[in-house]
Amino acid sequence: MRLVIQALTSRYGKGFLFYRCAKVHSLLMRRKALDMTCKMTAACTLNIRWVTTWGRADENASWREGANNLKGMGEIDTSLNTGLAVGWQITSWLSVEGKATLPVTDSQGVNYQASVTLLPLQTSQDTIAFQSASLFGDSRYLNTWYGVSQQQSQRSGYSRYSAPGGFYGIDSSLTWSHQFDTHWGTVLSADYTWLGEHANNSPIVSRRNEGAVTAAITWTF
Repeated sequence: MRLVIQALTSRYGKGFLFYRCAKVHSLLMRRKALDMTCKMTAACTLNIRWVTTWGRADENASWREGANNLKGMGEIDTSLNTGLAVGWQITSWLSVEGKATLPVTDSQGVNYQASVTLLPLQTSQDTIAFQSASLFGDSRYLNTWYGVSQQQSQRSGYSRYSAPGGFYGIDSSLTWSHQFDTHWGTVLSADYTWLGEHANNSPIVSRRNEGAVTAAITWTF
């Protein structure tokens, strides 16, 4: 298990001021509670994961996503979800995965992603990984995060918007991790998210892309 001692994140293009939970950032262990992986074949794995989604505030928040320009939209509650993923290790440096995140409490819809991961460098101390994922969600999920109901419209001033289900974005990341010894390590990650029409057409989204750079010190035990 990897514990983050300290992490610094810098973002640009913050048009949508919340992270939708399509990508579980297990590298930083922010939302990972329990992880169980079993190998179905030498190259194929099934992963079952309990995931806590911290929701969203309608004001600036230090511990979860939120922004003052969401005032009147109401809060999205914290919820527990089950993540089911099937992966295929094509080669030692290339893998693909399909994942579904299903609600357990406070149903906020279902989201899916299909991703490809490339490892151009992998040694005993250093790993460089590039991952790109296509993001999908049902209408309940997209309306939870991007929709504007009649009541929300009256309170916030945003026009009504009903988001259809389907493809809503692409998330790509480039990560370098370095292990100093058996315990101490560092992680540097650059992330870019682009929103498709189903999400970008929402009035609460001012820009369709966002980037973030994260640096972290980790302790492994």
